[in-house]
Amino acid sequence: MFQTRGALGRLCRHTLAQQNTNAIKRLFASGNNFSFDFLDDDELDWEESNQRGRQNRPQGGGFGGTDRGSGRGRSGGRDGDFRGGSSRDVNMSGGRERSFDDFPNFSSKGGDMRMQDQGQGQGGFDASSFRDVDWDKEQLETVVKDFYRDRELPEVRNRDPARVAECRKEMHMTVTGDNIPNPIENFAETTLDAEYLNVIEKMGITTPSPIQQQGVPMALSGRDMVGVSKTGSGKTLAFILPAIVHINAQPPMRNGDGPICLVLAPTRELAVQIEQQVKLFSEDSETRVQSAVVYGGASRGPQMDRLGRRPQIVIATPGRLLDFLSCHATNLKRCTYLVLDEADRMLDMGFQKDLETIMKQCRPERQTLMFSATWPKEIRDIARKFTKDAIRVQIGSTELSANNNITQTFVHVGSDPRTKDRSFFNDIKVYFNDQKKILVFVNQKRMADSIAYHLNKYNVPCSSIHGDKSQGARDQEMNNFKRGRTRVLVATDVCARGIDIRDISVVINYDMPTNVESYVHRIGRTARGEDLGESIGYVTNEDMDRITKDLIPVLERANQEVPQFLRDHWGSHSSGGSRGGFGGRMGGGRGGGNRRY
Repeated sequence: MFQTRGALGRLCRHTLAQQNTNAIKRLFASGNNFSFDFLDDDELDWEESNQRGRQNRPQGGGFGGTDRGSGRGRSGGRDGDFRGGSSRDVNMSGGRERSFDDFPNFSSKGGDMRMQDQGQGQGGFDASSFRDVDWDKEQLETVVKDFYRDRELPEVRNRDPARVAECRKEMHMTVTGDNIPNPIENFAETTLDAEYLNVIEKMGITTPSPIQQQGVPMALSGRDMVGVSKTGSGKTLAFILPAIVHINAQPPMRNGDGPICLVLAPTRELAVQIEQQVKLFSEDSETRVQSAVVYGGASRGPQMDRLGRRPQIVIATPGRLLDFLSCHATNLKRCTYLVLDEADRMLDMGFQKDLETIMKQCRPERQTLMFSATWPKEIRDIARKFTKDAIRVQIGSTELSANNNITQTFVHVGSDPRTKDRSFFNDIKVYFNDQKKILVFVNQKRMADSIAYHLNKYNVPCSSIHGDKSQGARDQEMNNFKRGRTRVLVATDVCARGIDIRDISVVINYDMPTNVESYVHRIGRTARGEDLGESIGYVTNEDMDRITKDLIPVLERANQEVPQFLRDHWGSHSSGGSRGGFGGRMGGGRGGGNRRY
């Protein structure tokens, strides 16, 4: 035996894995509980539940596969009705009817199912490998940043202050800073050329959202800015539209130039989604810009090739961008428009040192924009460090708040995992039979695969997404979910930010998140724009101390009913009483053994 290391070692192991794929699959099919991992390359990971989930994924049919009225097995159709009657109605190919007592306890494997979904921060990156740029010695192109103040329409500039104040009050808008432009009432008031307005019209957007009404003029003015607004409110267009105007006003690109605009995002999914918005403008020859998206978990070769074509805008996750900067595949000496999207999430994931390194590589006179759905105190401190005399617009309360269009329901499931699993299974089948698209959040990667695998066994077309899956697999699962090939997606927090799928009807928190900010972002995947949505959270006794204090104010600000069990628990906690002990209060509710609020 011999050991191979480095690139050659990875190539050898990859070749070996390719040759033995069928043998590995046969081993998994044997029913043994094990996994085969190539630890040096996450794209070569095979997991038993993952493979079986794909093999057992139904191509059609309703939930379960039996006709409730007659008891006869269905051969097709998507409308199996489970409401009413007994719960013993799921008939699998083995011939034996499966009752809810047969339904798996997802948490039963203990430690095997408790692998935490690790953050993607690149906190260990060696920033010392980057030299500070001596900008005095660089031959820089002249930058133009202000595309609004001299062009602002007189009727907008001279609008009655009382009318402006009333408009901002109606939109729950708060602005901070000096000489902030008045909000616009329609896109024509931006004074943009007709080509840009035509693209917006083709996108089906007729009226700017509140963050766009104020954010677009602020961004076009060339000043550093901060935009805070709820999920699904149109923040992406608020910085992409001014970015394309900025790019098209700069001198032409030359050999060796890096991007003019850089957008940093915390996750691969969000980066890809932002690029899709950019491509909508690239369909028109007058507004076309070259773009590239780079992120970890995918092959470097194609991404490096796109960077070599001199894109004017690059959308990137911080770690992969630093990788390309370190090998001189690109540079940021022409970057004069910098966006940090979901900035708070990037800092939560440990990207602060990476962001500081990237900032030093960008031109000092750049325009910096930061956008997020939340803006806690820790992030405000970072904003002061990264921006210069920034102006800020916030839609909604300065306190953390959830979307008022989401009906939030909570189920107290105590400490018995079977209680949670029964409630979850009952809710899934009700929403599935109602033809609704469902996004389920969990805290562990393997839990996502386990739930998807078992739902597929019960004829619920379902897939899972988490950080251990290759980018190709994640893209495929996301496309299947978007197009309705699967109507249930189980995910970790990689899907909690920036994913814009308008027809998600329900968000289910199978596991409650570790903090209330993540909860707000999770449920924000439904009720996009002005749509309505629902969310369900299963609250265990372990969750009570962690979430009660911060969750109650969020519910009150969103005009939601606060579950009595949360109020009782917080009351006993704040008065020094006993914690927990709610098992005796459980009862009623859909599925039994719990109480719904």
